[in-house]
Amino acid sequence: MSSEEHTGLLTDRELLVRIDTRLQAVIEDKKDHETRIRALEQSKALMEEKIGRAVTPKQLWAGAASAVAAASAAIPFISSVVNK
Repeated sequence: MSSEEHTGLLTDRELLVRIDTRLQAVIEDKKDHETRIRALEQSKALMEEKIGRAVTPKQLWAGAASAVAAASAAIPFISSVVNK
């Protein structure tokens, strides 16, 4: 068989081109996945920060109680100013 006859088998060069093409596709997929992973990690960090800053119901009630106490303490002072 001469080297010019087609045997139906891939030549080494054709096989190398296919392997290289697939390798490039895998590398691009990896880059896409790494980008997605970084974006998800950033989203996670932002949510954790947001949750850390969130006001809990206990903190809300404590704030409301402080406001009521401050208002109660201010009423006699305001009354004395208004009644003068």
